Amino acid sequence: MDTRHKIIDSWRQKGLNAQENEEYFDAFISYWISFVVSCKVYCENNGVRFQNHEDGINAPDSSYIIEWFRGNSGSVITCFEDNLPTLSLLKDRNHGEILAQTYPGQFQYVTRALRGENKSNFRVKLIENLAYLLIKIRNNLFHGVKIYDDQEDLQLIQSVLPFLRDLLDSSNSFLLQ
Repeated sequence: MDTRHKIIDSWRQKGLNAQENEEYFDAFISYWISFVVSCKVYCENNGVRFQNHEDGINAPDSSYIIEWFRGNSGSVITCFEDNLPTLSLLKDRNHGEILAQTYPGQFQYVTRALRGENKSNFRVKLIENLAYLLIKIRNNLFHGVKIYDDQEDLQLIQSVLPFLRDLLDSSNSFLLQ
C-alpha cells in the first residue's frame, strides 16, 4: 500500500471514529481530506490534466473532485439515491435554497431531485450540482463563520455526512481495481 492509500485509509478511519462519537464536524473534515486525496489518485491514474496546471500541480482540490464526479456519475447517482432519506432533510431549508448565502437556484437540481422530480431529465446538471454543493459546504466550514454548535449547520453536516462517506467508499473501490 503506497503512502497516498495509507493517508486515505487513515483519514477515513478518523472520520468513522468521529462520526461514531457524534463529532460530526470532525467526521466531515476527515472524510473530506480522505476523499480529496482519493480524487487526486483517481485523476492521476486516469491521465486527467487540468488546463493551465501541468500535471495537476497547483490545481485546486475542487478540480479533482469535479473530475471524479464527472468520471463516476453512475456511482454518484447511486450514492445520492442511497442517501435520500438523510439528504431529503435539506429540501426545505432556507426557503427552498439548500444553503444560505448562495445565489438563487444555485443548487436547484439537487433540490428538484430531493423533491422527487425525474433525475434522468437533468442527470448531468444534478451530478455537477452535487459536486459543487459538497465543495460549498466544505468552503463554508473552512472559511466561513465557525459556530460549531449551530443547530442548522449541524443538521446540514449530519444530512450530508453519509453521502460523503459513501462517495469516499465508492472512490476507494475504484482505486483498488
